[in-house]
Amino acid sequence: VIALLHKLAPFADPVLCANCVAKIYKSNGKPLPNPFKLTIEDMSFEELVELEQSAAELLLETLKSVSRPDDLGGGSMPELEPARLEEDLPQDEEDEDDGLNGPSAKEEAILEPEIKSSAPAEAGAPIVPGWIVRKRVGAAQAEPTFANEEFCAVEPTVADPELLVAFPSFHRCVDEFYTQLEENKAVELKAQHAQNVLARVDRIRADQGRRLQELEAEQQASERKASLIETNVGLVDRALAM
Repeated sequence: VIALLHKLAPFADPVLCANCVAKIYKSNGKPLPNPFKLTIEDMSFEELVELEQSAAELLLETLKSVSRPDDLGGGSMPELEPARLEEDLPQDEEDEDDGLNGPSAKEEAILEPEIKSSAPAEAGAPIVPGWIVRKRVGAAQAEPTFANEEFCAVEPTVADPELLVAFPSFHRCVDEFYTQLEENKAVELKAQHAQNVLARVDRIRADQGRRLQELEAEQQASERKASLIETNVGLVDRALAM
């Protein structure tokens, strides 16, 4: 019932729809503890139509009580007063002239050292290089796949030069590291998936090899039994004749 009312008024909150249905039931002398459990099977078609119509009317009245006349659908709340524009406010003619003429020479002389002093202290600092240490991911392939592991401002010592990437500045190094962070995660997941598939193939290959060895051993045992039977055919016939 609540879902049907919400389809009739999709702009209304489902909780508000349930509240309206509960109020209609209460006005009819039938308390409804949980409107959300009410289904269309609990009433006849005529009762359902009457309930939905009454609840929809109450829902619209409730929405109008919290809306203004210029809102969609109208409302009973008072209209807002139009905001005053800046041009309606009184302005000082002297301030307008000062704004048009710009700062005077004396003011410029005062502002110039302030602008210079506002420059960041690190603007003249030396540029520090940066390095990213990479790692190989996935199984051994013709083209190795790398993923960033860490970044540092001091050149680290690595056994393989391919695992180290140098940058002219530490800022660029950090930007590159975090830019490729999500891409590296995807590369690692893909490599991990490929490694899992290869491990599964190896397990299947080992299982098939074990089964083949068991079949070969069983074949050798059967051949040996057959050879013994052929060698002792007379004994086998006398044993069968007993």
